[in-house]
Amino acid sequence: MKTVAFFSTLCAIMLTASLSVACGGLFCSQTVTAPAPVDQTAERIIFTVNPETETTTAEVSIQYTGSADQFAWIVPVAGTPVVEDGSVSRFDELQAISQAQVMFPSPPVCPGATRPSPGGFAEDSGGGGCGCGADDSGSVAFDNFGNNSNNVNNVNNVDPVTVLDQNVTDNYEWVVITAEMASDLVDWLQDNEYNVSPNMIPVMQPYVDEGLNFLALKLRDGKTANDIVPIQFEYEGTEPMIPLRLTAVAAQPYMGILVFILGQETYSPAGSFAFTEPDTEELLFDANENVNYFDWMARVSDESGGRTFVREFSGPYGEYWMTRFYTRMSPKHMTADPTFEPAIQSMSQDPFIDLSARVAVECNDFETPNNVPVPERQPSPCAFNYCGEGATCVVHNDLAHCLCGDDQVAQRVTGPTGDIRVACEPRDNPFGVTAEAGGAGTEFDPCNDYNCGEGTCVLKGGFPTCLCSAGTGACLVNNLVECASIPGDAPSFGPGAGLESQGSTEPLEEPSNAGGGVLLALLATWMFFIRRRFTG
Repeated sequence: MKTVAFFSTLCAIMLTASLSVACGGLFCSQTVTAPAPVDQTAERIIFTVNPETETTTAEVSIQYTGSADQFAWIVPVAGTPVVEDGSVSRFDELQAISQAQVMFPSPPVCPGATRPSPGGFAEDSGGGGCGCGADDSGSVAFDNFGNNSNNVNNVNNVDPVTVLDQNVTDNYEWVVITAEMASDLVDWLQDNEYNVSPNMIPVMQPYVDEGLNFLALKLRDGKTANDIVPIQFEYEGTEPMIPLRLTAVAAQPYMGILVFILGQETYSPAGSFAFTEPDTEELLFDANENVNYFDWMARVSDESGGRTFVREFSGPYGEYWMTRFYTRMSPKHMTADPTFEPAIQSMSQDPFIDLSARVAVECNDFETPNNVPVPERQPSPCAFNYCGEGATCVVHNDLAHCLCGDDQVAQRVTGPTGDIRVACEPRDNPFGVTAEAGGAGTEFDPCNDYNCGEGTCVLKGGFPTCLCSAGTGACLVNNLVECASIPGDAPSFGPGAGLESQGSTEPLEEPSNAGGGVLLALLATWMFFIRRRFTG
């Protein structure tokens, strides 16, 4: 049995996303010369529940690529929070403690292989470990916050926006504001040089109606995008909440959400949200030890309408009990904000994904330094590409292709480890950037130079997507989405990432038995030392 450190949730996405512009609370308007599309591919949050003070401290990892003056981050809060710069090392530490370890099955003897006598190779060639840490990279004098009374909706000298608090950290200017209309908040933010856009008004208004305030921050004068660090704020209440309705403006399909909750007990999703644990009977893996965990998670979330988290860890952490949750969710399902509450019963959960009882997809021929893949047991490429709800994954030329449903477009999706997928998603995001705001029909239209092959480029949220013609499927060509013809007899594997994509589980033929001859034993021992010399 081999144990390998699993590439942890959101391990590399922040470092490899080609364009990431404010989120999660983050929004972007247009630059002077060209649209600045929003690309929120991941969100990481640490909640620390403080029952003595009846408050919760949230620490949010912020990822951004762009100019410093275009950065803005907004989030709804209860009361007036205490705001500080957060720490990247905090995320790194929690990640290291709770990252998953995958245990793979021991490979059987290959058909036709001759088993050496004792002293030769062992059946299990051993396993290495590879890890991947987290990927993220007091108040002082006020900066110039602008004229707070400068509001175009000021009627009878009564400002519709109330500034509850404002200050700076080492890196950010921040302000807490409230109003009865979200449009007034957006106007105030724009007047005070926070780069926000009107498309956020519909998703802000429900929070306004619920009596919440808004924390907004931007980089201080003289700071660059390299100075962006996690932000930490303490607010009233002891139920952690993720403002996904707000996030829907910026989110890309199957955005990863990683949540650490530190409290005095185990926490669970509340209300319509639930959790599950990694299903070792449904996860698929290949001979290169790739596991389709993230694609499986996207499917599980989709099938529950975006209401399922996976609990990846539960156990002690210093004076706290840490619970770790992960999910992947698309804007279409961000219609409610997940909250978390103490579980009825605290349960420990180690970060292990035990696949050792599954059928091995490689075998030991006692000759090859690494084990030999068993071709018929390898999963389909569709195992590693979830095409989405209402879509079908087919394989052509050894590549996964997505056949999208009516009124769906094929969209490029960046996975949690930086790998690229294709997914079929609704043509429109009702809360996202409009095509016009994204530059449609202008010289800045991303579709101007985008080749969809046998399809048509459609602008969605400022990004090019492909509307494939009938009889074609979407695949990746040089990591870009393109539509191509699909033969009618191409094998189909449901929406992808399911057991439909599993390879054969039939037993291998019985290997021959060497009987322990002296010559074979010497030969096996000699090969063993050669192997040790070259593999360490």
